Amino acid sequence: MERKPNESWNFAALLIQGVARRVGNELTSEKLVLPFLYTALGGSVFFTGLFAPVVIVARLVAQLLGARLVELTNRGNILIGLTVAATGAVFVFLGTATGGLPAALLPVVFIAAATLLGFSNGFSALVFQDLIGRILTDRSRIRLLFTIGAGSGAIVIVTTLVSQAIVGLEPDAEPARDHFHLLWAGVAMMFVSAVAAFLVREAPGGAEKAEDGEGYLSSAFRNARLVFRLPWFRRFVRARVLLLSVEMVLPFFAVHAATFHADKAPSLSVFVIAVSLGMIGGGLAWPRVGRKSIQLVLSLSCALAGAAAVLALANHLIGDVQSLLIHAAMIFLLAFGTQGALDGSTAYVVRSTTDEERPYCISVSNLIAGIVGIGLALVAGLIAEGPGVIVAIVFMGVINAAGAIYTLRLPDVTPAEGAAGGEGAG
Repeated sequence: MERKPNESWNFAALLIQGVARRVGNELTSEKLVLPFLYTALGGSVFFTGLFAPVVIVARLVAQLLGARLVELTNRGNILIGLTVAATGAVFVFLGTATGGLPAALLPVVFIAAATLLGFSNGFSALVFQDLIGRILTDRSRIRLLFTIGAGSGAIVIVTTLVSQAIVGLEPDAEPARDHFHLLWAGVAMMFVSAVAAFLVREAPGGAEKAEDGEGYLSSAFRNARLVFRLPWFRRFVRARVLLLSVEMVLPFFAVHAATFHADKAPSLSVFVIAVSLGMIGGGLAWPRVGRKSIQLVLSLSCALAGAAAVLALANHLIGDVQSLLIHAAMIFLLAFGTQGALDGSTAYVVRSTTDEERPYCISVSNLIAGIVGIGLALVAGLIAEGPGVIVAIVFMGVINAAGAIYTLRLPDVTPAEGAAGGEGAG
């Protein structure tokens, strides 16, 4: 395949940007870090279950409204840089606003931060996926995605250990506040990511698409409807709904772990390192599997998330074996599986779409998956508040098993086929 202009430079810039952004995301994650910090500060378990739905809603709104903007401009690097910098500012607000805050106000601050985080993450993810589809070849895209996963996992471990050493673990330190050093390290990495994004070189052109006489919102919704004429896309949307359960289950594992280990100052660092090791393992293993089949990557990702649920249930039934390392092992499996689900689904939809289809296929699939995911997260949150967190984990594990079966049947589609309507039944 012919190389794109400035491909080597752009690959390097996007690698730095993506690694730094992924490190920042992991150190400020709404799936692990925010639930853990919130629980450690004394927040209600019910509101912990709302973080993921709030982030999902904000991501969906940002992606649906932002798809038209992405189509009209080729300055994706500028959009990514500004958005990532805004995300860092969100966490500066969170880190400073929670100092000495009464427990009754914690839900307001954390939900507000989750909302802003969802907006910025949703839009930047949409722009990034469209950008790599335009300026990198298919081989480079796959290599970039999984290299980001492995590289960021290693740097998260180093960053966590260094920040832990700088803060130190004094005998009289308050564990809940001590955990916040990870948040500040994540903020620093986000600003590094923003700088790297500005270094990406894009070819001129593309803005002329704006001159079509159609309103911004009407055009966005019209194009969003058109992607449903692609039969392969309808099948992918169903798979995306099932894959979302792999991403959404981690907060419940975080709450379960915080229940037993929040009073141990290094516990969150241990779990962050477990996530990082899972990212490294996924970054090394998934590309090998992906060269044979992206569908197999997605299926095995769901299977690993299901395996983590089985391990959690076995640990619960045995009783009184709530060790830090066992919880870390569960989180490792989830991170390994999530790495495949996220990057595998990105690789699948980017490979299957044309430049015109891509922003809408990404945003619409995330919109539908997110709407279903909101209900799913709320149901799981109610289950966690009532019967218990372990029941919610098992509930999500059943969905993981269904996803492992369904994703194996996704069709292989080229951009030409996607534009023409693709193969397979809807």
